[in-house]
Amino acid sequence: MIDRRRLSLLFVAFVALVSAAPGPASAAPRDDFNNRPGGEIGAPSELVHHIQDMLTKLGFYSGEIDGRMSENLRDAVEAYQRVMGRNPDGKISKELAEHMETQDRVGNMLQKLETARDEKIAAARKALMEREETRKLLKDDSERERADPTRDASGCFAAPDERCLLSEAVESAKAIFKPELRDWAYGEILVSQAKAGLIDEAISTVRRIGDARLIIVALRDISRALAQQDRVKESREVAELIPDLSKRLEAMSAVVEVMIVKDRKPDAQQTAETIIKEARGLDDMLKRVTFDAQMAAAIAKAGNEKRAQTVLVDLQTIIRTPKNFSSAGERGVAMRHVAQAYAEMGQPDRALTLLSEIGGDDDRTAVLLSVSKAQAKAGNSDDALATAGRIETDRYKAAALGRVAAEMARRGEEEKAFALVGYALRLTRGIDLPYARSYAAGQIALALVEIGGRYGEKAFTRAIEATRSMENDQLRAFVLWSVANGQSRMSMTADAEATTEMANRATRQMISSFDQVWMLADVAGERIAAGEGDLARAAVDRGLIVAKGITDASGRARALARLAAALYDIR
Repeated sequence: MIDRRRLSLLFVAFVALVSAAPGPASAAPRDDFNNRPGGEIGAPSELVHHIQDMLTKLGFYSGEIDGRMSENLRDAVEAYQRVMGRNPDGKISKELAEHMETQDRVGNMLQKLETARDEKIAAARKALMEREETRKLLKDDSERERADPTRDASGCFAAPDERCLLSEAVESAKAIFKPELRDWAYGEILVSQAKAGLIDEAISTVRRIGDARLIIVALRDISRALAQQDRVKESREVAELIPDLSKRLEAMSAVVEVMIVKDRKPDAQQTAETIIKEARGLDDMLKRVTFDAQMAAAIAKAGNEKRAQTVLVDLQTIIRTPKNFSSAGERGVAMRHVAQAYAEMGQPDRALTLLSEIGGDDDRTAVLLSVSKAQAKAGNSDDALATAGRIETDRYKAAALGRVAAEMARRGEEEKAFALVGYALRLTRGIDLPYARSYAAGQIALALVEIGGRYGEKAFTRAIEATRSMENDQLRAFVLWSVANGQSRMSMTADAEATTEMANRATRQMISSFDQVWMLADVAGERIAAGEGDLARAAVDRGLIVAKGITDASGRARALARLAAALYDIR
């Protein structure tokens, strides 16, 4: 049986094979025993001894380690060379020894990663086994379920609802060969099942997951889905089952968000305080800071700004205490969460006072984006522009400026809004990476769609022009669908039809059918948030047509789960 070290090497070999063609035989100097007739035994050699030792470690050789060439050793060398995509000449060389040493180091690294993964899975399984309620979620060792080959999904596609789509998604997931991909698909399916109120089905799907770590994640996701449906009591009950403290707090945080939206502010504050208290039990100080900062913002939204300020001041003391964070970089990441909480609370000036303690470029950019957004929302356009100007990365600067322009348009500052959009679009031309350029142009185009709600054709025309510089098909298609929907809202029927055709073409240009479905589901989500159920349903129907033709089991399962969730949101 091949051991794990050799399996790790087989993986390395696969990567090597797909990245480069086999090279010619090594031209490095070789000992003369390579030219001796098969079976002849020469004097011992240190090089041969070393290669025998390496091949033994790698699982290719089981003979004597005596430094002598033999037929068994030559066969082992050839086997190694074949696995690694090399010329199988069976010859010994210094170059071959160096190659083996490299593969041994990589194999050791992969084995360590695999061992760490196994240890984490075992720990998660042990945690689930400790409670009767979660013990029953663990998958037994019986044979894997098989998809029903006789099923006919045509009726579901003709008259789709969440239940039948999710049933077909489960059957498709059963056909996924690779366990990791199968577990991933089940994880997405069960979230949609919980969201649709199919709790028993969601629990059944949890039991199909083999990786105990993903079962814990699944419980968190079910709790979140229940919270989003305002089923707070059930959400908290599921959250209490989660043995991992961090995942349990993530689930409870979702409950707080829902309580605030539903204007249940006293309950939201009480739950937020519980999260802050329990977060003290986390070993990871950065996670504790993250939860506390998020809950401070939630407490402020719940109406107790004084308490929120106290939490954030205490966090700053914790972050500045050297024993809690070993480096300035870690302290900067932690302080970013505090600064963003201030921005979310509508206190951008306080957020900016912390910027000097945040060293990482990405962290500083995140804070500046949050501050610029808060300033623009408050109507402080000049301050928002000044903050956006401090962002060094053009892709994010352009996106921030687009957001400010949209706020200007809402206040009737037409000339300034369009001038700012023009400047932001010119910025995107200097962005080197195609995806980054597409992202920035897309953000500006979406801002123009918002502006179109006030200024109509002029804004929509500029948005369509912005998509022409977007090389990413998925982003371009999403923006075009957004433009078409915006034109429909403004009763620009002919323009909407023309843009819809452009959006359809852009969607068909996307290589992956799964990506097409995912993008259309995103479009549906955008329309649902805007209260436009008819437009959302049209996007889902387009997605169903694409999903029907997906033959890859993993892509089909995940696509159907996504569309089922969108259907529920529409209903």
